[in-house]
Amino acid sequence: MASSVTANGQSTSVPSTIADPKYTAASQALPAAQVLAVVGEFEGLENGKAAEFSNVSSLLAAVPGDDFVEQIASLAFNPFSDPLVGAPNRVVLASTLGSTVAKGLLYDAYNTLSVSLKSRVYGVYGNFFAYTMKNNAVDTKLKDVVIYRQGETEPLERLGSGPVIEVSYSGTWATAILLAAVAPRFDSALGDVSGEVHVVITKALAEGANAVASDDQVAAGPVTFDPSTSTGNTINMTITGLLASGAPDTEVVQLANGSAAAKTSTKSWSRISNIAMEDTSYAGVVTASWTVRKITRQSAKNLAVVQSLLNDLNNVTAVIKNPRAGVLTLGDLDTLPSTDFKTVAAALRADSSEFVRLVNASSRFATAERSLPSTVATWTRLPTTATADGTAASPTLTVTDPTGVTAGDASAAGAAPGDAPVYRGIASAVVDGTTLTMADNVPVSFSGLPVYFLSVKPAGRPLAFSTGTPAAPARVFAGGTTGVTDATSRQAMRDALKLTQTAVIACMSLAADDISAINSHCIEMAGVGARECCGFYGAPSQASLDDIDALALQFNNRHMSLWTEDIRVVDSQGLRRWLDPRFQALQMAAGQCSVPIARPLNRRRPRVLETRSAAAWNGTKNANDLIKRGANGYSRDALGFMVTRAITSYRGSDDVNQTECSANSSVNWQIRDMRDFLQPVVDANSAEFYIDAIITLAIERGRRQVASKLITAFYENTVYAFRQGDILVVGYAFSPAVPTNFLILRPEIRPVRFEFSIV
Repeated sequence: MASSVTANGQSTSVPSTIADPKYTAASQALPAAQVLAVVGEFEGLENGKAAEFSNVSSLLAAVPGDDFVEQIASLAFNPFSDPLVGAPNRVVLASTLGSTVAKGLLYDAYNTLSVSLKSRVYGVYGNFFAYTMKNNAVDTKLKDVVIYRQGETEPLERLGSGPVIEVSYSGTWATAILLAAVAPRFDSALGDVSGEVHVVITKALAEGANAVASDDQVAAGPVTFDPSTSTGNTINMTITGLLASGAPDTEVVQLANGSAAAKTSTKSWSRISNIAMEDTSYAGVVTASWTVRKITRQSAKNLAVVQSLLNDLNNVTAVIKNPRAGVLTLGDLDTLPSTDFKTVAAALRADSSEFVRLVNASSRFATAERSLPSTVATWTRLPTTATADGTAASPTLTVTDPTGVTAGDASAAGAAPGDAPVYRGIASAVVDGTTLTMADNVPVSFSGLPVYFLSVKPAGRPLAFSTGTPAAPARVFAGGTTGVTDATSRQAMRDALKLTQTAVIACMSLAADDISAINSHCIEMAGVGARECCGFYGAPSQASLDDIDALALQFNNRHMSLWTEDIRVVDSQGLRRWLDPRFQALQMAAGQCSVPIARPLNRRRPRVLETRSAAAWNGTKNANDLIKRGANGYSRDALGFMVTRAITSYRGSDDVNQTECSANSSVNWQIRDMRDFLQPVVDANSAEFYIDAIITLAIERGRRQVASKLITAFYENTVYAFRQGDILVVGYAFSPAVPTNFLILRPEIRPVRFEFSIV
C-alpha cells in the first residue's frame, strides 16, 4: 500500500505540500487584491462550475434579470466607501442549485445538422428564450439563426463551414468513384471524437469482361461483387493482384447459381491487377467495388492531411475550400452518404462543428453543442395494427411484434432514416405489452406515417427532431428547471471552488447545511486541499443575541466569520433598499479581499446608509456583546458607520491569531506563499534538494515575507527540515501580522510650577 501523510486530522496519498500549523501563546499572511467566491442558490448558473467575473457588467450579463445577483454584483465590486479599500481581484459565483439548462430542439440530427442550442442562463429563465433558423440564401446547408431574449434579438448568419475539401475525378476507367464521410463518434481508444473518410471505386462488368485497372488499381480491403439480377449459372470472378501483405495472389469468388446476392472476397487486397469474369450467358452486369483509400484519425490529424492523402490517388483532385482545414479534424466532419464524384465534384463539409464553434464564439445568449454518438444508430420499422393521432396527450400505437422494444427506447415517425428528412417527431417510448406510448406527448399526427424504433440508441445524442425543413416561426427553448440544493449539489459546488484561487467565501444562504458546507470546505482547504481560505456568513434578519450566540458557537473556529445586521444601501438602480445580514457578510468578505493581506478592516467605512437589528440591541451600543459572542456588526460615530472589529467565530481562547480576521488571513497567506515557493522540492527527487538547501530556501522566503509586511517576524533559528521516507517535514516559526486593537495612552500629568524673581 502506498504511503500517506496526515495533517490537520486529514490523510492523503497524493504528493503535495500540506500545512499543519501549531499555535502558541504568540502564534503564527500574501497578494494585494484577492479572489472572492460567492456561494448561493443561483438558478441561472450551472452547478459544479465556478463562474469568474472581473467586473459588474460581465457578471450581470451572465445572469440577466436576477435581482439577487444584481445586489451581489453591486456590493461585491464596490463594498466600501473608504478610499483605503478597493475591490476584489475577481469574483467567483458558485451555485448550490442543481438547475438544468433550457435547450433548443436539435435540427434533424441524422440527416443534416447534429447540434442543439443551449441557453447561457440555467434554470427556468432560459425557457423564455426562442430562436428561428432557416437555410442561408446562398448556401442552403449553412444556417441563419436569430435568438430572442426578453425583447432583444441576436442574428447569427452563415453558420457552418461550407465545403472544406472539394474532390473530383478525371479518370475514365471506373464506372463510379464514391466519396463518403462516416458519422463522427466518440472513440474511447483515442479519447477523442473520431471519424473516417472512404473512397470506393466501382466497375460494372458484363459477360466475358476482363477488367484491367490500369491506373486505378490501388485497393485497401476486400472486393465485393454485386450482380444486377439473379444469375443463370454459377459465375466465377477471378481477382489477381497484391494482398494487403504485398504478396501476389489470386482469388476466385463464386456468385451462386440463381442468386442475386452480393459476395465479398475473403482476402484483403492492396492492389488490383485484374478482375476476370468467366464467359457465360449472363445478361446482367456484375458490379465490382473496393475501397481504394480509408482515412482514419490515426492516419490524418487534420483535414489538410486528408486533402493530401486524397490527392495521392490517381486521377483524384482534392482542393481545400476552407482555410480552417488545418485545424478541423475527421471528427469535425458531417456525415456524407456515398457520393459519386466521377462527373460532379463532391464536398466534405464540417457544418455541424463550425455551427457550434461560431455560435459559442459570437452569441451572448446561447451556446451550442454537437450530439455525438458512441455507437451507430440502428432503426427498425415497427409493424402496426393501428395508428394514433399525436395531437392527443400520450399518443399510443399498438404494435404487432414488440420484440426488442423496451421502455426508454426511442421511436420516431417519418420516412426511413437516410431518406429525405421528413421526420415529424421523436420521443421516448414506454412499452406495456404490445402498446407503445409516446411519453413526451409529442403533438404529432402519426396517421399514414411509418413508425420506426431506434433499436440501438447512440449514447450521448439527444433524441429530438424538428420538421424536415427549418421553419421561420420561432421555437422556444425548453427543459430549464430550477433544481434543488442537496448534498450532491453542495459537493459539486465545493469541487468547483477547489479549481479556483479563492481566498474568501461569502455564503449567501441561511440554511445550516449550506453554511456547514462552507465551513467543511475551509477546513479541508487548510489541510489536504492545500489552498487556505475563510468563510463569511450571516445571521437571519433581526436575530436575537441568544440566537447569534448559538450561530457563532455552531462553528467556533478561525475559518468562519459571522455578521448580524441588516444593511440599507443604494442599490444598482439608485434605489435605497434593505438587505439582510447575508449581504453584510458579503460586503465584509469583499472588503477582506480588497485590502493588502493582513490589513485589518477595523474602523473602515462600508457603503451603508443605515443598519437594522432586533429591537433589543444594535451594533453600536452592543458592540462589546457581539464581540464576546464571536460575532460582528457595524458601529456608528459622527462620520457614519464603520467596522467595529472584524473577528472570527473562534471562542476557544483570546488568541488574536485565531480570533482576528486579518491575522487569520496573514496565517493563511503565509502558508500559501511558503507552499508555492517550496513546491519545486515536492516535484523533485530527494537527491536534487539537500536538507541544508531546503532550509535556506525557507529562510529566504521568510525574509521576503517580513520585508513585504506580510508577517511581523520570521524566526530563522527555528527552521528545520528532515525526511522520513517520501515525507519531507519543514518546520519554522513566524509571527503573523495582527491588528492594533487597543491603544493605551499613559500621559504623565505634572503640576504647573511658577517661579518668581525679584528684579
